[in-house]
Amino acid sequence: MTGLEKRLISLILDADKKWDLLPEKETLLIGISGGKDSLSLLHLLKLLPIRIHPVHIRLDQDHDISFIDKNNLQIEVLHSDIYSQSRASKNRLHTCFICSRQRRKLLIEYAAAHNIRKIVLGHHREDVTETLLLNMFYSREVSTLQPKQPLFKGEYEIVRPLYLIPEKFLVSLAKEQKWVISKPQC
Repeated sequence: MTGLEKRLISLILDADKKWDLLPEKETLLIGISGGKDSLSLLHLLKLLPIRIHPVHIRLDQDHDISFIDKNNLQIEVLHSDIYSQSRASKNRLHTCFICSRQRRKLLIEYAAAHNIRKIVLGHHREDVTETLLLNMFYSREVSTLQPKQPLFKGEYEIVRPLYLIPEKFLVSLAKEQKWVISKPQC
């Protein structure tokens, strides 16, 4: 294990201790986009004694998923037409919101079908800050991503183990590991 990996694992364990994010006896569904954040999340969680089930949502049939083979990953691919649905929306100003919501819905449906309670996402410290600012400017509310977010009265939870990790560390890890990063479709 590299020094950077040890540092990042330490920050994940700090977040886990503070918010109880990663129970050892549960299988965790990990949403993998193919970006540096989710690839870092997958890589780091594989170093811990937990059960994980990584999935990638293919946004439409033209969505390039070659990052999976190029990085030699074992990830289940869920096929969808979310990208074309969100682009066809009458409210084009909120395309990203619609796409994000649809992806989360698909993850929850998958989790329900496989009896998994926790969905793990790769949001890092800067995502938390950015969400706070976006919510303040556009929604006129003071709110942001939470490290542990209950859904449907606690039936499911979204957890964010990278919550304390600065993005620059994930950039360094991606370079260190020489990952092929998926290009955003949007």
